[in-house]
Amino acid sequence: MGIDRLILTCLSFVLMIFLVVVAVEMVIPITKSQLFHEECRTYLLKMERNGGFLEEDSQALAQRLQSLGINVTSISAPLRGSVKFGETMTLSVEAGYPFRLGAAGLTFVSQLQPFKYKKSVFCRRIEIG
Repeated sequence: MGIDRLILTCLSFVLMIFLVVVAVEMVIPITKSQLFHEECRTYLLKMERNGGFLEEDSQALAQRLQSLGINVTSISAPLRGSVKFGETMTLSVEAGYPFRLGAAGLTFVSQLQPFKYKKSVFCRRIEIG
C-alpha cells in the first residue's frame, strides 16, 4: 500500500466523519420540533376534554417545553368555563429552540429555530345543572 493510497483513505475517513456530524447537527432541531408539536397536541386534547385550559395547564406546558430546552415566548388558550358548548377553542404557542450550527466543530453559529403551534378544536364539554 503506497503513501498516496494511505492519504486518500485518511481523507475519505475524515470526510465521512465530517458529513455524519453535520447530518446529526441538522437532525436535532427537527427532533425538537416534533417533540414541541407532540407536547402541544397533548395539551390541546386536554383542553378539549376539560372545556378550556385550567389555571395550571399553561404553566405546566411552559415547564415541560423548558425541560426539553425550548424557550416559550407565548401561550394563548381560553380558560375553562369561558367557552360554551360548540364554540371553537384555539391553542396558540410560540417558542424558540437555540442551537449551534457548525461545520463539524470548525465554526459555530448560534441560531434560534422558531416553533409555532396554532390548532383549534370544538368545545365538547357539556355542563349539566
